[in-house]
Amino acid sequence: MKKEILATAAAILFTGSLIAQETTIYAPITYAEEIYRDVETPHTRCWDETVTTRRSNRGRNGVIGGVVGGILGSRIGGGRGRTAATIAGALLGSRAGRRNAGSRTSTETVERCETEYRTERVFSGCRVEYEFGDESYRLRMDQCPTGNEIALRVNFSPILD
Repeated sequence: MKKEILATAAAILFTGSLIAQETTIYAPITYAEEIYRDVETPHTRCWDETVTTRRSNRGRNGVIGGVVGGILGSRIGGGRGRTAATIAGALLGSRAGRRNAGSRTSTETVERCETEYRTERVFSGCRVEYEFGDESYRLRMDQCPTGNEIALRVNFSPILD
């Protein structure tokens, strides 16, 4: 490797050129490792769900039963007995109305959604170590090298004093 560099430098100097020269040399790769990072991506998942609601008629039926019972009770008896029969009819009618109250049910389809996060490992580059001369160098590349050498661009230019 040193011999190639020296030979290239000597060739440039012996040509007498004062123009900077550029050449490509190859250095051996000593280590290469793919680099990955985790990326979380939101994903919305939706589905249809059937919901049944039940509404009681107890309050309304109790009121209606009390009114009807009160009217029927007022038709019975006379004087103070009529007032007592009206009150008793209203109470019994209200109780009967609540006891016999049904409930209404309704069914509807509702869309429910939730966000889930999916983690994916994504390639983000390559960590590379190579030797040049007697030194080791490290760099990060967008792609991993395909062979066991890395191309280096070397610039030679004379030092003018």
